[in-house]
Amino acid sequence: GMAQSSFRQPMPVGLDKQRATGYIFTPERQPAPLVYANFYPSGGLWTTGADMGQFIIGQLRGGLPGGAAVFSPETRALMQQGQFSQDPRLEGWTYGFFEHFENGQRLIGKDGDYPGFSSALYLLPEHELGFFLSYNATVSSGAGVIDPRLVFPSAFLAHYYPDRPAWLPVKTSNQAANLAGYYRLARYSHTTIDKAISPMAILQWRIEANPDGSLSLAYPALLGGQTSQWVEVGPRLFQSPATGSFLSYAEDADGRVNRVYTKITEEGVLERVGWYETLAFQGGLLGLVVVVFVATLVVLAFRWLGRQRQKTPDTAPVRLPPGLVGRLLKLVPAMAGALSGLNLLFLAGLALTISQSMTTRAPTIPGYFMVLLALPLAALVLTVLLAATSGLAWGCRAGSTAGRIGLSLISLAGLAFTWFASYWNLLGYKL
Repeated sequence: GMAQSSFRQPMPVGLDKQRATGYIFTPERQPAPLVYANFYPSGGLWTTGADMGQFIIGQLRGGLPGGAAVFSPETRALMQQGQFSQDPRLEGWTYGFFEHFENGQRLIGKDGDYPGFSSALYLLPEHELGFFLSYNATVSSGAGVIDPRLVFPSAFLAHYYPDRPAWLPVKTSNQAANLAGYYRLARYSHTTIDKAISPMAILQWRIEANPDGSLSLAYPALLGGQTSQWVEVGPRLFQSPATGSFLSYAEDADGRVNRVYTKITEEGVLERVGWYETLAFQGGLLGLVVVVFVATLVVLAFRWLGRQRQKTPDTAPVRLPPGLVGRLLKLVPAMAGALSGLNLLFLAGLALTISQSMTTRAPTIPGYFMVLLALPLAALVLTVLLAATSGLAWGCRAGSTAGRIGLSLISLAGLAFTWFASYWNLLGYKL
């Protein structure tokens, strides 16, 4: 009976005329672009509140009053019972829903995010109760805006089911110290360029161990930056005094914590990032190479302007050695300038692409970025040539010491940028 709902794209003509206008904030309010979603039936459903009400009733009672059964009791039980969790004490997944435990109640639900629209469905099967939230706006916890989907379930339960289960006794065995570090949500593409473009791969959570044996979990600033406290209550188990939720973790073969499990959104898997993956290191490295690239272009520009004013021929300021080394050294200014310009142009295009993805909350690869992906490959060739020239120049002490140091710096910056591009799957067409 959900006649106002469809997975078809484009939408059927009759429903398309009824589609609400979705909005995004950049920070100005703008109508959201219409994009296609190919991950149905997990997502991509256009629907109404009334139709979702019928779906809720079908899930809770098997079908609508007076109508034919849609779900058998066995099917509903199978869909709604837990199928997987990283730890039996934690919230997990059913077939299609995720679990939410709070105030001694078990909810199952599903969030929905699409450029310009945000929604959430929750069911309490034991109480034959469900509710559906939907907004024609992309909502987030950034810029001080609280996503109502994050706070409504807790507020609903606090009002209608205020009783909380007894807390587990607090223990202290210094587990928190093993969890301290930086993490990111595991839901991102590990092998394609979406790793660099998707907002989720860039966001990082921070866990700190407190002197009393508890730990603090800080959200990324773009998701509100809030910090939650967790106390140790058992082996590999922490509990939130605020909500009663649990947090657990896993270790690698060497006994080092590499995964943290707790509810973040629908998913709750945080993977530890190495020191070289932290935003501080990545940002610092990127800042240094940008400074070198910009400085290189500035120096080359001043040298060119100086020659133009003096009307001197474009020759090297020092005598070059004969042979291959001399020919390569003569090309160094052109190669250094090209390397710096190509990498800076690519970074500008990458920043624009990421900003578009952050706005729509979905990885977007515009056509121009496909062209820009050729630039790191060209820069790699120049980097290898400059690094080889630098080694030859130091070996035969060609040119001035200052020139050799400058050549080494631009070569190192090129190598560092190549590693940066490779880490984020930007070296080559990893689509």
